[in-house]
Amino acid sequence: MSAASPRNAIANFFIARPVFAIVLAIATMLAGVMGINSLSISQYPDIAPVTVRISATYSGATADAVENSVTRKIEGAMTGLDGLLYMESTSSTGSSSISLTFATAPTRSSPRSRCRTSCRRWNPNCRNRCRAGACASTVPPPAS
Repeated sequence: MSAASPRNAIANFFIARPVFAIVLAIATMLAGVMGINSLSISQYPDIAPVTVRISATYSGATADAVENSVTRKIEGAMTGLDGLLYMESTSSTGSSSISLTFATAPTRSSPRSRCRTSCRRWNPNCRNRCRAGACASTVPPPAS
C-alpha cells in the first residue's frame, strides 16, 4: 500500500486509535451538555412565532352576517398591528374565530395586549375576556 495522503491522515489517526476517538466523542458530548445547562434562557432561540386567537360570538346571526358585521371589522382593526405576519379567520353561524400570527416578540403578552387594545378600539361595547393567548368577545345585539 502507498503512504496515506494528507487528506486521509486525520481519519487514519482515529481509525488506528479507537479508544482515543471514543473518549474525544464523549468529552465533546459532555461539553455540549454543560454548555446547554449554563446557557441563559434569554439566549435560547425563538422557535415558534406568537399566535393570538380571537373568538367572537354573535348569537342568532347567520354565517354571512357574522362575516360582514364582525369578522371583517375585527380583521380591519388588526391589520396595522406591529409584527403581524398573517391572519386566518373563519365565520360560522353565531361565531367567528380569528388567528393572528406575530413575529417573535420580546414578551409574550405584548401581541395579546395590542390585540385587546385594537378590539376595544373597534367596538368599545364588546365585552371581551382575555386570557393566555386568546381573546374572546361577545358582540352585543345591534340596536333597533
